Amino acid sequence: MLIIFLLSPISSSLLKFYEGTKRLYSSNENLIVINNNGLWFMENTNYGFNIIRADTISDNNFSKLKNVIIYNLDQDFNF
Repeated sequence: MLIIFLLSPISSSLLKFYEGTKRLYSSNENLIVINNNGLWFMENTNYGFNIIRADTISDNNFSKLKNVIIYNLDQDFNF
Protein backbone atom coordinates (compact mmCIF):
# COMPACT_ATOMS: atom_id res chain seq x y z
CA MET A 1 0.00 0.00 0.00
CA LEU A 2 2.87 2.35 0.78
CA ILE A 3 4.27 1.80 -2.69
CA ILE A 4 1.04 3.12 -4.24
CA PHE A 5 1.24 6.31 -2.18
CA LEU A 6 4.85 6.82 -3.22
CA LEU A 7 4.46 6.03 -6.91
CA SER A 8 1.28 8.00 -7.55
CA PRO A 9 2.83 11.49 -7.11
CA ILE A 10 5.95 10.41 -8.98
CA SER A 11 3.97 9.09 -11.95
CA SER A 12 1.83 12.25 -11.98
CA SER A 13 4.94 14.44 -12.10
CA LEU A 14 6.44 12.33 -14.87
CA LEU A 15 3.21 12.60 -16.87
CA LYS A 16 3.28 16.41 -16.57
CA PHE A 17 6.92 16.44 -17.69
CA TYR A 18 6.17 14.13 -20.63
CA GLU A 19 3.20 16.19 -21.81
CA GLY A 20 5.17 19.43 -21.58
CA THR A 21 8.09 17.96 -23.51
CA LYS A 22 5.78 16.44 -26.11
CA ARG A 23 4.10 19.80 -26.69
CA LEU A 24 7.48 21.43 -27.33
CA TYR A 25 8.51 19.00 -30.06
CA SER A 26 5.25 17.78 -31.57
CA SER A 27 3.10 19.65 -34.06
CA ASN A 28 0.18 17.29 -33.43
CA GLU A 29 -1.84 17.97 -30.29
CA ASN A 30 -3.57 14.57 -30.32
CA LEU A 31 -2.16 11.28 -29.16
CA ILE A 32 -3.59 7.87 -30.08
CA VAL A 33 -2.43 4.58 -28.57
CA ILE A 34 -3.78 1.12 -29.30
CA ASN A 35 -2.64 -1.68 -26.98
CA ASN A 36 -4.00 -4.67 -25.05
CA ASN A 37 -5.98 -2.29 -22.82
CA GLY A 38 -7.89 -0.85 -25.78
CA LEU A 39 -7.82 2.43 -27.67
CA TRP A 40 -6.61 5.55 -25.86
CA PHE A 41 -7.03 8.97 -27.45
CA MET A 42 -5.97 12.27 -25.92
CA GLU A 43 -6.97 15.68 -27.21
CA ASN A 44 -6.21 19.17 -26.01
CA THR A 45 -9.13 21.49 -25.36
CA ASN A 46 -9.38 25.15 -24.36
CA TYR A 47 -9.84 24.21 -20.70
CA GLY A 48 -7.54 21.17 -20.43
CA PHE A 49 -7.51 17.67 -21.88
CA ASN A 50 -9.90 14.87 -22.77
CA ILE A 51 -8.71 11.29 -22.53
CA ILE A 52 -11.01 8.89 -24.34
CA ARG A 53 -10.72 5.16 -23.78
CA ALA A 54 -12.56 2.36 -25.57
CA ASP A 55 -12.28 -1.37 -24.86
CA THR A 56 -12.75 -2.51 -28.45
CA ILE A 57 -13.14 -1.20 -31.97
CA SER A 58 -15.88 -3.04 -33.83
CA ASP A 59 -15.35 -1.47 -37.25
CA ASN A 60 -12.14 -1.01 -39.23
CA ASN A 61 -12.74 2.71 -39.78
CA PHE A 62 -13.10 3.44 -36.02
CA SER A 63 -16.78 4.36 -36.41
CA LYS A 64 -17.97 2.01 -33.64
CA LEU A 65 -16.28 1.94 -30.26
CA LYS A 66 -17.44 -0.21 -27.33
CA ASN A 67 -17.32 0.58 -23.60
CA VAL A 68 -16.18 4.18 -24.04
CA ILE A 69 -14.99 6.22 -21.04
CA ILE A 70 -14.17 9.94 -21.29
CA TYR A 71 -11.92 11.57 -18.70
CA ASN A 72 -11.91 15.39 -18.50
CA LEU A 73 -8.79 16.95 -17.01
CA ASP A 74 -7.87 20.58 -16.42
CA GLN A 75 -4.51 22.17 -17.31
CA ASP A 76 -3.00 20.74 -14.10
CA PHE A 77 -4.25 17.20 -14.91
CA ASN A 78 -6.95 17.28 -12.20
CA PHE A 79 -10.27 15.53 -12.87
